[in-house]
Amino acid sequence: MTKEKFPSPNLWLDIQLCETIYRVYKREYSRKKLGSPLPDFNSRFGGVLESILGSVQIKASILGLDVAEVAASYFVKFAKSQTFFDGNKRLAVVFTNMFLIINGYSLNVPPDGLRNLALMLSKDRKTDVNVSIRLLSPIFRDNIIEFEKR
Repeated sequence: MTKEKFPSPNLWLDIQLCETIYRVYKREYSRKKLGSPLPDFNSRFGGVLESILGSVQIKASILGLDVAEVAASYFVKFAKSQTFFDGNKRLAVVFTNMFLIINGYSLNVPPDGLRNLALMLSKDRKTDVNVSIRLLSPIFRDNIIEFEKR
């Protein structure tokens, strides 16, 4: 797929949107009793979320990254970071999917596939974040589907 297919993002994740996504996910996750509950959004490690959001947007602006590259950047940085006290890998999947959705795309990868990828990334302490992003970007690009325009 080419860059013409996937332009630069129009919309970005920000603190308010992440908080909304987090609260909805936490409520649904708790309601379905799927595992350990997530702590409150404001109990996260200070500055980490803000740093990820800002660094991805600045790098994308400077380098002219497309939606697939930005999605891969969010995914890798969330999966490899300790942004929250618990749920970082789950939230890497949720935040990345929501970023794609607000930009008119979805990722054609089973949720377990992304979850397993997030687990793998979080355990990999040797591979540089930028190398991981570079390796995942083509995979994301090949599996992104644009929503039908009405």
